[in-house]
Amino acid sequence: MAETISGLLNVGVAVVSKEYKVLWSNRVLKDLFGEPGTMPCHLFYNQATSPCPGCGVKEIFERGGGNVVHKQTGLDAQGDPVYSEIIATPIRNEKGEISAVLELVIPITEKVLAQERNKRLHERLERAQKMDAVATLAGGIAHKFNNLLTILLGHLELMGFRSPPDEMQAHSMDQMRDACLQMRDLTAQLLAYARGGKYQVEKRRLGEFLEEVLPKLRYHVAPTVRLDLQVEPGGWKVEGDFSQLQMVLSALLANAGEAVSDHGNILVRCRNETLGPAEASAAGNLPPGPYVHVSVQDDGEGMDETTRRRAFEPFYSTRFQGRGLGLAAAYGIVRNHNGAISLESSPGEGTTVHVYLPAADAPVEAGKVPQASGSAVLFIEDEPLVRQIAESILEELGYEAVFADDAAQALEILAQSRTRFDWIFMDMILPDMHGRELFRRIRALLPESRIIVCSGSLPKRTFGSCWTQGPWPIFKSPSRPRICKRPYRKA
Repeated sequence: MAETISGLLNVGVAVVSKEYKVLWSNRVLKDLFGEPGTMPCHLFYNQATSPCPGCGVKEIFERGGGNVVHKQTGLDAQGDPVYSEIIATPIRNEKGEISAVLELVIPITEKVLAQERNKRLHERLERAQKMDAVATLAGGIAHKFNNLLTILLGHLELMGFRSPPDEMQAHSMDQMRDACLQMRDLTAQLLAYARGGKYQVEKRRLGEFLEEVLPKLRYHVAPTVRLDLQVEPGGWKVEGDFSQLQMVLSALLANAGEAVSDHGNILVRCRNETLGPAEASAAGNLPPGPYVHVSVQDDGEGMDETTRRRAFEPFYSTRFQGRGLGLAAAYGIVRNHNGAISLESSPGEGTTVHVYLPAADAPVEAGKVPQASGSAVLFIEDEPLVRQIAESILEELGYEAVFADDAAQALEILAQSRTRFDWIFMDMILPDMHGRELFRRIRALLPESRIIVCSGSLPKRTFGSCWTQGPWPIFKSPSRPRICKRPYRKA
């Protein structure tokens, strides 16, 4: 009868002796753990060489009575964890002496696993909320910061327009300009970490980019490790945010540097490849076509199959607690650039990481601007200092400029003015309307208009026309061109 009731309730029952031998157990425990035989209960149920912490049998025999309730973790016959709440009560003989202990084993595995899942979900939610807060903060800082950089860069350009500098002044102006651009890049990197996405898009030959940045990332690798670069001549261009692609290369070098010995070898290759349907699918479910293939190969210890499958998981690492985000971030950046990343590795044979990025179509030359032959420009910007510097530069270049400090004023100008605006420049963050909505309304009024959207916190996708992130594009100076990286093309 007791066996039937305990089975219906899915509750384990066992009688355990003073020597921790299981004298009897019901079918529930036998189905879960198997037959204990003569093994001590702690060895059979938990593979432990001594009584489990909080053991009810031990406490009852030591205290001479009483009931004990405690939680216990064991392993079932398949080696999977089993969580139980155990109620232990003494069994006495006719003399009143404790002869054995009756244990009622209530399974709580599903409850514990659900609590652990909820805890992990809560932690992930907290991390996501923190990242959202960082993203909001980064976007706000970037917008204000880049407005200030625009003013600095604009006045530098004006200084070059109006009074050609001598050699020393030109050198100082170049140093200040480069410092401003480095600050812009720092802001772009902050946005890349916080939000992902392509923010500062340009077209460059990936091989030339690798030749430029690889020496700067040499610190990821021990000085005694040999680091080589092979770039195929005539490499194709790729379109992307190269500050983010530098993060990818940094993560791959750091991973390879940890894998090799003090005198190991790392080889970085860059070459053009046209992938057919089968090759593109094997590379990472890519569409067939031309790609630039970058591989980072090391002769380190390699990975087993389990590690290889989990290599791109966030925070997964076989070396240090809390490491492993680098490859996960690299995976996200490459996928966001419409590419694919994968790795091949086996124990003792090193690791090779493959990155495929789509080759850009026709090359784009940065720095060309429309000739200023009485062209009209509408400039939409709510920051007065930015409007002032833009007015000075546009006037210097010979443009007829009309300014609006919010979306409503801009739409009114476009609706009532008979002037044909060759270019419309608009800020993304305006006091009365989001830039995305203003863009749609301008497109509805002037379908063929040429629009440049500039901001310190652009969303991940473009708007069909030229766009840039960071300080407003500076068109042209006698010494060097400064322009949005993507000249206009129709939507």
